[in-house]
Amino acid sequence: MDYLRKNTRYDEQEIREWYKGFKVDCPDGTLSKGKILDMYSMILPAGNAQVFVDQIFRIFDKDGNGTIDFKVRLLEGSFLLKILRLVRKKKLIDFSVFTDIV
Repeated sequence: MDYLRKNTRYDEQEIREWYKGFKVDCPDGTLSKGKILDMYSMILPAGNAQVFVDQIFRIFDKDGNGTIDFKVRLLEGSFLLKILRLVRKKKLIDFSVFTDIV
């Protein structure tokens, strides 16, 4: 819990709420690359979701098994919010910014 509080923008109550939802959506405790791609495809322009998800897994899927757990999902979500703030602040539209940051 301490690690997640220190490395995300969430407090303990928010982390617990996120975890409850995660366990409902992912009872086995993991989230697949395909499911994450489906999620981001709903909010990112066509084609950019795949690029973004590939970057997420390049960064966060250290064992290369094609899934991430809750801790990584929360870190990834926090990472996305930081990226979106940067994009909004700099009015960047080109998603190649992800390769410059990581």
